[in-house]
Amino acid sequence: MRDALDQQELRAINQVNTLLLSPFAFDSFDGWRHAVNASVRELLGADSVGFLLPGPVGQPMYSAEHPAENMAAFPGLVPPDLSDGTPIWVVGLRMQVASMSTAYGPDLPRYLSSAYYNEFAAPNGAAYTASLIAPLESIRAASDLAPMPTSPLGVTALQVWRERAGSEFDERALALLSLLAPAFESGVDAVLRMGALQREMVRTIDDHDLAVLLVGPDGLVRHRSRSLDALLAREPLSDMLWEQIRQFAIRAVGSPLMQGWGAPSHTIHAALGAYHLRLSRMARHEWSGPLTLISVDPPRARMRSDAELRSAFGLTEAEVRVARAVGRGSTNPEMAEQFGVSVHTIRRQVESVFRKLGVSARAAVAARLVESAAR
Repeated sequence: MRDALDQQELRAINQVNTLLLSPFAFDSFDGWRHAVNASVRELLGADSVGFLLPGPVGQPMYSAEHPAENMAAFPGLVPPDLSDGTPIWVVGLRMQVASMSTAYGPDLPRYLSSAYYNEFAAPNGAAYTASLIAPLESIRAASDLAPMPTSPLGVTALQVWRERAGSEFDERALALLSLLAPAFESGVDAVLRMGALQREMVRTIDDHDLAVLLVGPDGLVRHRSRSLDALLAREPLSDMLWEQIRQFAIRAVGSPLMQGWGAPSHTIHAALGAYHLRLSRMARHEWSGPLTLISVDPPRARMRSDAELRSAFGLTEAEVRVARAVGRGSTNPEMAEQFGVSVHTIRRQVESVFRKLGVSARAAVAARLVESAAR
């Protein structure tokens, strides 16, 4: 086929293959897929292109012409199986490159009369389809002995569509598409390896019991560790604490201080004491850009025992119970139901707790229930 290519086709093929082999030259996963789709559309004279890659980042199928929300409007429509029951995606996988005509063969009328074709494909600019399909497991294993995928989510594909009558993809178009296969699989392999590295980084953070947050250059949270989740769960004012951590992260990634390496810090005061935040900039990690790591050190505090609360503040047993419930954020009606007393009784006990603890707001109660270590 290569000997039969004209100069324009050679340039176009080289351009597409270069893009397929350069996923990390783009700022985002979908930025890469957008560029690939545009070049494939031009190469094959298609009206639209879709890039299917489940798992790593974002939506499984990316198409500039067919937004994900449009595709989601037809969740129950799938192409029909062949008359012998074989799923069409399995046929496409075996052929690697195919059009609907070559994949269905004598069963093509079955496809053309299906609800999928008449209610979804044809009305949405995909009357004619050609696909380049590869199994994800084979790519990852780099082995022809890898097992066949058990669902369409186990494959990656480039799909091209035409909507004009009589514009079926011919043998030459399929031959051009087949020339993209090696670069396509190599680019996808790089993406899958990147995903594996990111998952390993997350596992390492979680395994080391670190209360940390990974934040991208856009200020969005990439990962919140299990230890940070546990720390927030113990804090009565967890919503406030989390919002302040998140807002600090957004400010920090846009700060000139974070344009270079450094470790600025910040302190947030909540019910259990002072939480100390430390930031550091990690090296650029493929599409993630420079990641900001925020470590959260919990207050150095010990929860007072019931006996200590009675001794230090003169609380009764019932008031200790109410004080701890207030510290957890319980409302008066919630405590009345929990303790089997009237709301009026709870109100009087809360007033007594406030007076004995020397506080005037519910948010301040939790801090009096802990004994802070000297700093």
